[in-house]
Amino acid sequence: MVHLRTLLAGAAVTALALAATAAQAAATVADYSFETPVVTNANLYIVDPTGIPGVTFNALSGIARNGSVFLYFPSYPAPDGFQAAFIESNSSGVGAVSQQVTGLVSGQSYTISFEASALNSTNGPTAYTPDPLSVSFNGIQLGGLYTPAIGNTANTFMTFTTPSFVAGGSTGVIAFTASQSTAYEVSLVDVVTVRAAPSGVPEPATWAMMLVGVGGLGASLRIARRKNGTALAAA
Repeated sequence: MVHLRTLLAGAAVTALALAATAAQAAATVADYSFETPVVTNANLYIVDPTGIPGVTFNALSGIARNGSVFLYFPSYPAPDGFQAAFIESNSSGVGAVSQQVTGLVSGQSYTISFEASALNSTNGPTAYTPDPLSVSFNGIQLGGLYTPAIGNTANTFMTFTTPSFVAGGSTGVIAFTASQSTAYEVSLVDVVTVRAAPSGVPEPATWAMMLVGVGGLGASLRIARRKNGTALAAA
């Protein structure tokens, strides 16, 4: 009986610890869909907005709202909410956007997913050349360049996912950077998320079911022992 109780207690502690670790693996990206600040000016876009907690732009990037020259609405809206980030490049430099990530677990592997598309002109079917983007975490580039589709039709945002990286602490910084170009190029980014990479470790619900199973096994063994004891006493 003592061994059984020890087994059950150990299983409970393990399940709770793993469930807590899995829960901590959910990371938060600052302003993940670029809804702050709400753009209300006549152009419906802001270049290099400041004062956004955890988010930084430069002179060749900013936030655009549906209906602007960057997001032709209703045919070409932001995939989440009403706004998206735009990142430009030309002969004078490249645009960049960075976002802080919190809630990471040190030693855990993660991937970054995001939606991206090229600029579509509101004046007709003309579309600008998409600007290939690099994605880095804490200064380390993840994979190669990500080239979005040209936004001539509705829903042309594409979903990209980076190779996995290992968190070295509870926070970090994602950076999207345009490629240098001699011509005007621009891409849009939205819905930036960080998820724990698949590791083969059971989910919390699975561990809970396993714990219930172990508990049921223990109860069955106790009942069997009691029945055996009653039978021996009656003999």
